[in-house]
Amino acid sequence: MKVGQASSLSFSTRQAGSLSHLLPYGANRRCDPRWQKKQNDFNLFGRTIIHFAGINHFINTDFYVNVMPPYIPAQLTMVYVSGFFEVVDGAGDLIPRLRRAAGWGLIAFRIAVFPVHLHMAKNPLNYSAIPFWAIATPS
Repeated sequence: MKVGQASSLSFSTRQAGSLSHLLPYGANRRCDPRWQKKQNDFNLFGRTIIHFAGINHFINTDFYVNVMPPYIPAQLTMVYVSGFFEVVDGAGDLIPRLRRAAGWGLIAFRIAVFPVHLHMAKNPLNYSAIPFWAIATPS
């Protein structure tokens, strides 16, 4: 046997790293078109929720102003600004060329609204009408 020549007993890199090629077609989710459709539907659902949550900032402004911590200035303006960016991020996420930028914008948005959710979590008696999942989920 020459140097560098593989023997019949050795495994190829693909076989040693993953055994997914041994599974039936439906078991490998990355190749299964049914799983890809479910994943795409779920992603579209999530993007739609983000988009409508942003629109809700303009419809229910009183709700969003009431949950703002008192130390944040210009609360109504901040509600409109956060709603605008949530709508833009939701719309940008639907366009494949803008998806990465929209993702980074959404991360920045989540960081920006974190103090509001932290304030609500620290003062649960003031927000007893709001379910915990809504407080724990930044929007």
